[in-house]
Amino acid sequence: MKNLIIFILMFLISINGYAQTDKTDKKTMLMDTLVIKAEKSMEDPQTGDVDIEASPVNISIIKREDFEGKSDSLIGIIEKETGVQVRQSGGLGSFSSISLRGSASDQIMVFIDGILLNDASGGGVDLSNIALSDVESIEIYRGITPVNFSKASIGGVVNIKTLRPKKGLNTSINAGWGSFNTQKLSGFINHKLEKWDYLVSADYLSSDNDYDILNNNGTQWNTLDDKWEKRQNAEVSQGNILGKAGYNFNDNIRIDIANQYFTKDQELPGWDNSSLTDSSLETTRNISTLKLNLKDLSSLNFDTSTQISYTWKQEEYDDRGGI
Repeated sequence: MKNLIIFILMFLISINGYAQTDKTDKKTMLMDTLVIKAEKSMEDPQTGDVDIEASPVNISIIKREDFEGKSDSLIGIIEKETGVQVRQSGGLGSFSSISLRGSASDQIMVFIDGILLNDASGGGVDLSNIALSDVESIEIYRGITPVNFSKASIGGVVNIKTLRPKKGLNTSINAGWGSFNTQKLSGFINHKLEKWDYLVSADYLSSDNDYDILNNNGTQWNTLDDKWEKRQNAEVSQGNILGKAGYNFNDNIRIDIANQYFTKDQELPGWDNSSLTDSSLETTRNISTLKLNLKDLSSLNFDTSTQISYTWKQEEYDDRGGI
């Protein structure tokens, strides 16, 4: 009987303690007002752009302010991102492809302003054929392709946005010189008024690519004939012109016209680094785009964007010497 009384008392004490604790936890606590402000984007979003906040994929965004003024290339900027591997077959201007999380290069879709650059015949996109001076931002989507793009892929998407007009009159010119007689010249002019705007960007890049290499003369196991020498027939020169014009009919209707022209002449070294080699690959590409943006349609405030583009590309391989 005594043990039963002790047990009942302990039970009542525990219930009382629990009730007091529960009562204390229900006290209301008032906090000061908390204001959250989103970081202002330097880029003016347009109809048809991917809504980053609504996209569930793993995405990296590289803004122009992160690389502007630096002596770098598109390849050098992208390969610094997590999960990105870039394969380059030679010096400046050589074929360069991208891989995301170990995927093959032809499993990556590369777009410029939403226009697919991948060839219908397959294969990866040569990133050396994209001028960094025209780039406003770079979006890297890993694994899943947002519905905004015309074609899906299992590897991911690289979407490159070119320069967009900003308010007022803006001009810029840059020049540089580096090793192996590398020369670079770029500039742009942008003028935006209330109704209309235009933008012109141009750049030129060239290099001798005559860096030192160890030539084993095709005899890998015989080191007696190995020698250091300059890389022969590896010169490259390329140019790019981007032009844009737009007109706002009113606050809800806007039309844009854009044209991007790219050309590259690349000499191809022989397997034995012979000075007699004169093989070359000439690449020419032109992309023309007409875009119509409509905003706040009907009482539901729909936004829509319609775009027509034409891409022309030609590659001419010259090996008439046969060396």
